[in-house]
This record gives sequence, structure tokens and C-alpha cells, in this order.
Amino acid sequence: MVKDQENFSSKYSQMYDVEIRTQKALKALSIIDDFKINTDGLTLLDIGCSSGIMTKIYSNYFSKTIGIDIDKSAIDFAIDNFNQENLKFFNISYNSSELLNKKFDVITCSHIYEHVDDPQDLMDTIYNLLNPGGICLFIAGNKLKFIEPHFKLPFLSYMPSKLGNLYIKLMKRDGEFYQKHLSFFKLKKLVKKFILHDYTIKTIKDPTKFLSDDLIKNNSIKQLFYLIVSKLFYFIVPTYIWILEKQAIK
Repeated sequence: MVKDQENFSSKYSQMYDVEIRTQKALKALSIIDDFKINTDGLTLLDIGCSSGIMTKIYSNYFSKTIGIDIDKSAIDFAIDNFNQENLKFFNISYNSSELLNKKFDVITCSHIYEHVDDPQDLMDTIYNLLNPGGICLFIAGNKLKFIEPHFKLPFLSYMPSKLGNLYIKLMKRDGEFYQKHLSFFKLKKLVKKFILHDYTIKTIKDPTKFLSDDLIKNNSIKQLFYLIVSKLFYFIVPTYIWILEKQAIK
């Protein structure tokens, strides 16, 4: 088990920010909707659901929704505030025996892979948990991201753990650097079992459609810059947004 994950939400108060988490959930749903998934009657698993705020939004569109996280305080919050007939939360890991023999139509996995001991095992498990033709919304940070998102330090994700922890200490940040981000090429290898549908550039091209106006404005210099970089140097894009599809049975 990766260190500090059992109390992750206590260190990141934004996990309980209703406005921020709701906006993130609606962005995710806009991508799923664009992929032409009719969610009526479908099941969803939210891996790393934390406080459950996003999972609650998802449950409004799916017949059955399950949120899982190893952060007990976050799951307790979710159960106390959001548990309902079609929405359940469990304080378990993605590879828990409680998920054996369960299948889902949609799985969300946003910024999770860098927090687990074995990212390949995570993706293999997601593949096995999906129904044929099911999809995973996979949002993943790139190792080559200039600013590491957890500690807000430049080039931190480039560093090995020992050097990274020294850097954190020198910069007077709290916590331990254990996150292991992967490069684009290693991420592609990680998801090789799936059919990959890229939404990274799509969201940059049409931020209004994908509810991302808070990050990029249409017809702005920033949008033009991101489009040029993403098309010419895709391997250095900070965050990838992929729909991973499990091949349907023919």
C-alpha cells in the first residue's frame, strides 16, 4: 500500500470542496456523453472517489454507482452524506476481493495511477472489471509536467524519491514524495489492452463543450499555444484525457 493514502483527504481540503468537485464531475460526464454512451441502466465504478462528491453527481446519470477509496475518513464522509439506493461507498482498494466477479459498464480513474504501488496491476484490474464494450475514463498526469501537482514544485516529478524528498524539505513543504508519474510512452504501454480514444486535444479545441472554460478560453492565445504544443509535442502534454474501451464481443 502506498504511504499516506489512508488519510489523503485530510491533507488536501479541496477533496471536500463541493464547487470544485462538482465541476470536475460535470467535465467528466461531458466527455462520457460525447463518446455517445447512453448511461440509462448502466453501472459505474469510481476508483479513488475520496469524499464522494463527484460520485454523487455520477449517480444522477447511472442506474447503479459505486465509489471506492482506501481513505476511511473520506469514505465515512461519503456514506454519511450521500449513500442512497443506487449509490454505495466502500473503504476498499481497487484490487479488493469484494470486487471479484463484479462487472461495470463505466469506470472512472482520474489521477490515480501515480498513487498505487503497481500501475499495471491497476489497469489490468480495470480491464477485467469492465463489461465487454465498457469504457474507462482515464485522466493521467505526465511525468514531464513542469509543475508537480501535489507539492506545486517545478520539475519534482522528474526526480527519484530520495532527491524529491530532499527538494521538498528544502522548499519547506509538508509530506513525502512517493507519487510516481509516468511518461507518455510508458502510459501508452500501460493501457495497451484497451482501444484508446484521445480526448486531450478535443477538450482544448472546444473547452465550452467540455466545460473547461475555467482553464482555457475559446479563441485565446493560451488555447492556440496549447493546440500547437499538443499537436507537435504531444509527449510533453501535462495531462492526458483518454477514453479506454474494452473490445466488445463480436
